[in-house]
Amino acid sequence: MSDTSYGAGLGGTADDHGEALRALEQIDSEVGGMGAGAAADALDRNQLCEQYRRIKPLLQTAIRLVQAIPVYGPRIAAAIRFLMTIADQVCPG
Repeated sequence: MSDTSYGAGLGGTADDHGEALRALEQIDSEVGGMGAGAAADALDRNQLCEQYRRIKPLLQTAIRLVQAIPVYGPRIAAAIRFLMTIADQVCPG
């Protein structure tokens, strides 16, 4: 995912989405290595909240890229924002 050249097909240039792509790469390295399901199963609530707090700023950055995906992007972004709202309630602070 380190090649950002495909960003131009999402309603902007690769430079427009470079920060969001880097955020996605960081999220992937944080939670993607063992798979999101496996990661969630292996962690207790406090650990999940710590992990969420670490990746929340990255999610907020990456959601701009998701938003730019033609047709379905805004719907996916809305779903992610909704899930982040739930996580904010479960993991305050």
